[in-house]
Amino acid sequence: MLRSDTKYNPMNFIIGSGDKSSHPALALLLILVVASILANFIPSGEYQRMVIDGKTMVDPDSFQYIEKQYVGVGIFFQSFYHGFVEGSGLLALVLFVGAAFFGVAKDIGILEQTLKAIYHKIKHINFTMFVYLFMLSYGLLISFTGMFDLGSVFIPLIIPLCIAMGYDAMTGAAIILVSACVGYGAAMANPFFTANAHLIAELPIYSAAWFRGICFVLMLIPGAWFINRYAQKVKKDPSHSLTADLDLPYQAISDEEEITFTSAQKRAGVVFFACFAYLIYGSINLGFGFAEITGTFAAMAILTGIAYGMSLNDICKSMTKGMSSIFIVVVVMLLARAVLYVLEQSRTIDTIIHFLSQFIEGTPYFSASVLFFVQSIINFIIPSGSGQALITMPMVTPLADIAGLSRQVAVLASQYGDGFANLIFPTNGSLLAILAISGIPYARWFKFFWKLYLLFVFLCLISIWIAIAINLQ
Repeated sequence: MLRSDTKYNPMNFIIGSGDKSSHPALALLLILVVASILANFIPSGEYQRMVIDGKTMVDPDSFQYIEKQYVGVGIFFQSFYHGFVEGSGLLALVLFVGAAFFGVAKDIGILEQTLKAIYHKIKHINFTMFVYLFMLSYGLLISFTGMFDLGSVFIPLIIPLCIAMGYDAMTGAAIILVSACVGYGAAMANPFFTANAHLIAELPIYSAAWFRGICFVLMLIPGAWFINRYAQKVKKDPSHSLTADLDLPYQAISDEEEITFTSAQKRAGVVFFACFAYLIYGSINLGFGFAEITGTFAAMAILTGIAYGMSLNDICKSMTKGMSSIFIVVVVMLLARAVLYVLEQSRTIDTIIHFLSQFIEGTPYFSASVLFFVQSIINFIIPSGSGQALITMPMVTPLADIAGLSRQVAVLASQYGDGFANLIFPTNGSLLAILAISGIPYARWFKFFWKLYLLFVFLCLISIWIAIAINLQ
């Protein structure tokens, strides 16, 4: 019972009356509640799907309203289970990243010793040069592989280096995320969105890559400049850091000169980095999916522990500890998938897409601009790049023809809308996974990124208008 002299504050129910820091899962839980309510007021509708050459395609002229499907209390609570099941591939990947990096590798000290060695090699290199060169290299990797989730692998390596060089965790996370964002959004040969979109639009696969390559460089430069500008402010005055008050799973590398590896660490290090190299090779050349990547991380944890001389019991303890340290990401990601499950059960996704598609008309410049924003909005409910391409491009292609818009430009606008919105919406499981491994709440990331996102939006629109002006084909 409330005391008679206590004023009730409804925000206390959401945030609490004590510590005002919000839990990483709070925002998504609120989004799930709102989505479950609004889904009951949006008409249910559907497009007819056809399977052509093994791919599910949408007939853009087939939309029709159907009997309303409501979201009741049962579906709301069942969405937690289905969110877990439907996101199980990525959830398993993240847990075994934790087992390998934050469990076994951390306990035996090879990651810390390796990072110290790398730090002492690069600590005298100009940080600005390091940022530009690394972002160029990593951005190109993502551009040709579409492996946005590789950020989960590199985060544990980059953040400690940045902290040791006098910067912060946000700097390290931004280097990975922004370069991946530009690499994915302006990809020259993204096998997920670009390839599917070109196939559906009946364009040569990866055509106009030269134009996207130029845009990739021109967008990467301001992205690196933005990060470097923030980093220099933090180094000059640590109070400017957006992560200064967070209890992060990373520590600065000490500046001691003597770096030594025990023979056991050397054996374990060889196995660990052999698995890491195989993971990169398999992702690029063998088309690794979640099963193969997760299996590689499991092998990395177990085989590294054996090579070090750990007992199986100790390996299990280390893996469990590593998994538990990033378990919060499982909660966050299953909530993101739960939102999509609610929209799928209410049959409102197609209705939303149909509504948004009606705005793609007018002059080519206007149509392309609207298409960019529509695709960005759709990214909120369909974070998968290949999923977006397969669902939206069958509608975008005829709309582009009607508006007198080049199909190549339509694909470009759609790809920009998908790629650059990956870092702004909390329904993107890959973004949440990388942030969770970084130890950075989504709200802090949004505070850092929103200005850069607006800059990217402006650059995307300029790029699209130039493509129209030169009649990009």
